[in-house]
Amino acid sequence: MKRSFIILPLVWVFLTGSIPCFASTNILFILDSSNSMWGQVDKIAKIATAKKVLKALVSDLPEGTNVGLMAYGHNKERDCTDVSILSPIRKNNPDNLSVMIDAIQPKGKTPLTYALDQSLSAFSSLKGQNNYIVLISDGMETCGGDPCTASAKLVAAGINVRVNVVGFDVEKAERMQLECIASNGNGRYFNADNTKNLEAAFVEVKKAVVKAPTPAKIEGSVVNLLDPKNGGQTISASHDLFPRLIDGKEDTVQYFNTGQQAVYAFKDEQLATLESVAVPI
Repeated sequence: MKRSFIILPLVWVFLTGSIPCFASTNILFILDSSNSMWGQVDKIAKIATAKKVLKALVSDLPEGTNVGLMAYGHNKERDCTDVSILSPIRKNNPDNLSVMIDAIQPKGKTPLTYALDQSLSAFSSLKGQNNYIVLISDGMETCGGDPCTASAKLVAAGINVRVNVVGFDVEKAERMQLECIASNGNGRYFNADNTKNLEAAFVEVKKAVVKAPTPAKIEGSVVNLLDPKNGGQTISASHDLFPRLIDGKEDTVQYFNTGQQAVYAFKDEQLATLESVAVPI
């Protein structure tokens, strides 16, 4: 276990602080599996190219990234509720996700609004973390919904989510709607009109969703860092009374001579904000 060290002159009576829990990066990929994805770009079906590039991105994500997969239009031809979370957001497993991605066969419509509405449940237990949706689509809503409003509702839901959108071989009107989804979702839009551009777009997607971790906000996170129950430990001490100072009791007081010192450690090298230090004056 990694530890951080503190050298204490004279006496250390009580130390409290906050140990931040770093927020996870959680990504839900939504893959357009409508019938139009059989259309060709560079003489290859768009779905084949999208699968290849998506699998490459999933395999290249940093360790610790959590990933989920959703598809729409993959089961029925005319069903505007044909939306499925094929894999919930969890520790990234590129091999398993690749199998799921390969199994997708475009068939139906483009229920963008319903898909965005359904994605809310994927983040229900991940509030306050770094949450992202990456939507890959080759067209606009075909079920009469308003995906721009749906994207705005996701942001307003308080789950700290950003909606990024990749438009693959889209027309002007389609692009405008997809850009609106990204804008209302506090995310970015990436346009790709051929295979090379799609690969480049996914490079930019990775940059947008993979960032340095930020601390999650946790209620009641003030703890006694040197309490043995929290990983506190006496490394060395010039007097056998020093270890008594980290017995977890907040009213412990010991007196020592000038020049005596001790070295304590608290766990995992985490950053700490000191809030209370008591010494005799």
